[in-house]
Amino acid sequence: MRELAIQSANASLTQQDANDIAGEITVLRDQLLALANTRVGDKPIFGGYLTNVAPYSAAGVFQGDTNQLTLEVGEQHFVPLTLAGGSAFGDGTAATQDVFTILANLTAQVQVRNVAGFANIEAEIVNLDLATEQVIEARAQTGIALSRFEAAFNVNEFMQERVPAYLADIQDADMTEAIAELQLTSTALEATLSATGKVLNGPSLLDYLR
Repeated sequence: MRELAIQSANASLTQQDANDIAGEITVLRDQLLALANTRVGDKPIFGGYLTNVAPYSAAGVFQGDTNQLTLEVGEQHFVPLTLAGGSAFGDGTAATQDVFTILANLTAQVQVRNVAGFANIEAEIVNLDLATEQVIEARAQTGIALSRFEAAFNVNEFMQERVPAYLADIQDADMTEAIAELQLTSTALEATLSATGKVLNGPSLLDYLR
């Protein structure tokens, strides 16, 4: 869409050329809208907590909220399941770049064949660049969340493998033998502590030097 916008800011193009470019941008915009309304199961991934409506209307207006679904993968350890609603494509506030508003403005300005229209196209290209950076940041946040999920999965998999083995070792232990080993260890520890006490309380190297 950025390439099409740059192409359209050319005074040598005819009105029909400009209309064709606007049509191409509209087709790409509709594909992007479908992506923004993607669901996993019955949950939209860009709409926050709201699940009963598409995150974006047919006109590209954000209908979700700015919350973020999370999953507890450990005690007080939460990993985000989704991005904050509207963070990738815009939530209709000044805090984000509203991608579909930018594209609507761009489509309209592409068809204006005068100096003012060309200036407006350049302004929307700048906004489109900012929107692209916003989407890239959203992708980065998704990558971080995925890494945290993988780490949590590996820990849980390890625990599922090892804990049953530890429990089996405890359950299969010979209690008489375990108590005898504990008593021997305790006796050895007491002897070690007694010997250490005698050494510490006895003559030091300094006493011999004197």
